Amino acid sequence: DAKHTHNTVVKYSKAIKAFAKWADERGYNPNPDYTKFKIEGEKEPAIIYLNWQELMHLYHLKIDSDPLRQVRDVFCFGCFTGQRYSDIASLKPEHIVDGIWINAPIKSHTAKPLYIPLNNYATGILARYNDLPTRKALPVISNQKMNDYLKELGQLAEFFSPVTIYRFRGGKRIEKTLQKCEVLTTHIMRKTFVTNALSLGMQTATIKEFTGHKSEKDFNRYLAVITEDKIKAMQMFDSAEAKAKPRKKKTS
Repeated sequence: DAKHTHNTVVKYSKAIKAFAKWADERGYNPNPDYTKFKIEGEKEPAIIYLNWQELMHLYHLKIDSDPLRQVRDVFCFGCFTGQRYSDIASLKPEHIVDGIWINAPIKSHTAKPLYIPLNNYATGILARYNDLPTRKALPVISNQKMNDYLKELGQLAEFFSPVTIYRFRGGKRIEKTLQKCEVLTTHIMRKTFVTNALSLGMQTATIKEFTGHKSEKDFNRYLAVITEDKIKAMQMFDSAEAKAKPRKKKTS
């Protein structure tokens, strides 16, 4: 269907094949032709994140509105811990023991918990909400409402740098350029954590222990993003001529 993006078609196709396999295993589906159906894999979307300077600017930004300030704090907490919105929304004070968040991810397919030592930024944010009337550790609102506020917050923080998004629909690539404030969502929290952790020199194995990434393919996408490191590497060309030894002139 030309109305759907390629990734949406892939998502629906996977769901249909999973259902057909479930029915096949229980003898409800005598026709195995579904196994022959193949569709090109999902097109990886661009990784959108806040670099360290942007994150620090947002973290220290003076905000008069209580709702916006709370959304900022929840968003930054996600950027400093690498956890999903659903897990942050479920976080309770008793989940934190001796400064370590013992998180059993809601979206994880295993029961293995993640142990997240909280850095000073994360603990500082939590300290602001010690007296919440609910049992939650942070004032988390609905995901949809938080995404709406994030776009307003991005404008307040003047995140106006261009972000180009590529989508595929009906076999055609569609390119759209927006301002970063227009694309801020809770999904960017984990992306911001991973990209900044890599830039700061954290080992990939340690990052994956914090985020719970299992797929090498999913995680390796971040390794191609670290723009500042790439800029420094490419600047080696700029200084190469100065470092090169001058060639001696031939004498007759």
